[in-house]
Amino acid sequence: MTNTLLPVKLLKTESSATVSGWGLLVSGLSLLVLHPAMPHVPNTVPVWVCLGSVIVLGTIIPFQLMNNSLRYIKPATASLLDAFEPLSATIGSVLVFGLAMTPLDVIGSLLVVLAAMALNLSPKWRHKLISARLNRGQTE
Repeated sequence: MTNTLLPVKLLKTESSATVSGWGLLVSGLSLLVLHPAMPHVPNTVPVWVCLGSVIVLGTIIPFQLMNNSLRYIKPATASLLDAFEPLSATIGSVLVFGLAMTPLDVIGSLLVVLAAMALNLSPKWRHKLISARLNRGQTE
């Protein structure tokens, strides 16, 4: 929610790179305050390459793309699409890496799909209730 709803107004005046950068900096510093223990990481070139890859490919680029998409689509749509990310990662892992799915994995995947569908369901009684409230507010 915070990744899609909070920056909408800010993205109208600032670039998505600025919003992503500040968001990642504040969240990183907050995590450092809450959990200050630093693990010992070997100081080798492969470790730094892997760390840089995770930071750039797994964090900066996805957050940048997500924030930039909020200029063109509604936050609710972005959140819904984001809900399918774990499912698409699982399917990709099965197809590309040959991941063997357990029954619990299949149940979890089905729950992700059901949760995303539930977010889109809007009962008729809810529409009537909202319309009644809007109409009542206009006549007062």
